[in-house]
Amino acid sequence: WKSFGALLLIWVVIYTCIFKGIRIVSHVVKVTATVPLIIIVILAIMGSFQEGATNGILEYLGIGRDTAVSTLTNLSNSNWAVLGQKDIWIRAIGQAFFSLGLCMGCVTAYSSFNPKDQNISRDGKLICISDFGASLLAGISVYEM
Repeated sequence: WKSFGALLLIWVVIYTCIFKGIRIVSHVVKVTATVPLIIIVILAIMGSFQEGATNGILEYLGIGRDTAVSTLTNLSNSNWAVLGQKDIWIRAIGQAFFSLGLCMGCVTAYSSFNPKDQNISRDGKLICISDFGASLLAGISVYEM
């Protein structure tokens, strides 16, 4: 019954968005975009109090599990030859396109409602930085558990 209730709630929200048009979508996006981020922040805070959280964060950042070596020491010991491999860059670009490109059709459709003087260059940079920050925070919250 819980699944049915959740599905019914989602269908009501979708119907309301379609019925009311663009005006209600901004209110729905305010909830659906901020609630997952709030949950990730809560998970990151709760995870930071878990035993071994520091080791998980250090492992995620690539610093090492055994000892907390400084980042400069770790950078000097890194395998920089990996950055010369084509496969690494293809995977990185694929991840960036997937992360930023999800639902871009909807964003393009709703962007037609922007005012003519909207600074889209600034908005694009803000979206990229926000996406990077959210991905970093999500990774930290997973690795510290």
